[in-house]
Amino acid sequence: MLLKNSAGIPDAERLEMRRRRMELRYQAYLKKTSHSRDNDTEGEWLLEELQGLRQHPDQQDPFEVKEDRLRAAMILWRRGDLVGRANELWEITKLDADDVEALFLYGLGLRDLETQPNLDDKYRENLHIVMAQLLREAERRLGKLNEVGLLGDNEARTWNERFQSLRLQ
Repeated sequence: MLLKNSAGIPDAERLEMRRRRMELRYQAYLKKTSHSRDNDTEGEWLLEELQGLRQHPDQQDPFEVKEDRLRAAMILWRRGDLVGRANELWEITKLDADDVEALFLYGLGLRDLETQPNLDDKYRENLHIVMAQLLREAERRLGKLNEVGLLGDNEARTWNERFQSLRLQ
């Protein structure tokens, strides 16, 4: 049985229309040259919509969940919320253990956090601990991917060098 809402539109079609509207507004948001951190109603709407899409029972496609988290990370970065951005990127790394790019993006997010002015010593120390954990996890994942043949020796070495470049000062 095809479920319909009060407007007579099937739920799957309604979800697709909602996703398309969000995507169009997201693209327009990215084209804006400036963003107010105090009064960013469009960014707020997008983040709420992305959260709602992730929680929708028909929205469990891992690729779309990853893309939605990437969108949220980009919005949070544009808004200056580097902690929120890092959290979204971390969630992506949990979706697919083979996604080395997502793990690297998370590392970039951590590195960006370290450059923030006025970090207290405790926060900076925790950030260094988390980065060290990330580098160990990257090494473990790269080794495993290389061992099962999903990454060649040269590719694994290149990724390892990229991760090592993330070391905090």
